[in-house]
Amino acid sequence: MTRIIHYISALILLINLGFSQDPNWEDDFVPQDYEFSANIVAQIHIDGAEQTAGKLAAFVDGEIRAVDSDGALYFPPGDTNVYELTIWSNELSGETVTFAFYDD
Repeated sequence: MTRIIHYISALILLINLGFSQDPNWEDDFVPQDYEFSANIVAQIHIDGAEQTAGKLAAFVDGEIRAVDSDGALYFPPGDTNVYELTIWSNELSGETVTFAFYDD
């Protein structure tokens, strides 16, 4: 039983250390390093609740390629909130883009 409690405590500590601090994606991203761009609009829903604050970032092979750190914008025609990203690359095609969302 004690061993289980230690594992749970360690897991909670890792979660708190790994996810409670702002990732500062803006500090690592330099769009001028890339030649091509594409715009994307996204909605974020977590457990059915639409997210309106937080950061959305796009990555290719773990390298940041876009960041929207000022929260969602209200889009009246759809009565929804959207994040806008400009994804940057030096390749015309063939890259797999992944996304990460951070909210305090």
